[in-house]
Amino acid sequence: SPTVVVTITRDEIFVEGKKIMAVKEALLQNQDILIPLKEELSRVAATTQLMAQGDASMDFKGRLTVMGDRKIPFQLLKRVMATGAQSQFRNV
Repeated sequence: SPTVVVTITRDEIFVEGKKIMAVKEALLQNQDILIPLKEELSRVAATTQLMAQGDASMDFKGRLTVMGDRKIPFQLLKRVMATGAQSQFRNV
């Protein structure tokens, strides 16, 4: 089953190559759920679940792969993982 890739660079957060938000913005907010990321992941989850109804190989397992530099602040990683969990992605 497919996995959705979240890439974190020094400056930006991407979902499947699509720029979602700035790292600075994600670190400055005072809550763990990153709303722009949650909206995109929820959209991807809904689309994948819809496709899975007609194709068994597309079975949605809520797999999220986070790719990024070792220097990513733990707080940012925690927020991305928490947001993923809120968006039906619990396999990180």
